[in-house]
Amino acid sequence: NVLPEVRSVFRWEGKVETEREALLLLKTVAGRTEALAALIRARHPYELPAITWERNGADAGTAAWLAEETGL
Repeated sequence: NVLPEVRSVFRWEGKVETEREALLLLKTVAGRTEALAALIRARHPYELPAITWERNGADAGTAAWLAEETGL
């Protein structure tokens, strides 16, 4: 899911910065979290993209779909 045009306010190199960004929400399985984070770091234009994650449950159908799509 991509939520366009969010306003981010953050401190970077001692200054407060304000940027317009898109917020990207991705779904994966626990066994693929680190690989997904590595992929984002490799392709993101920022020196330090803000990558966070939260573990959530899913219903059986969604969990099966995620496992199939991620190869687990």
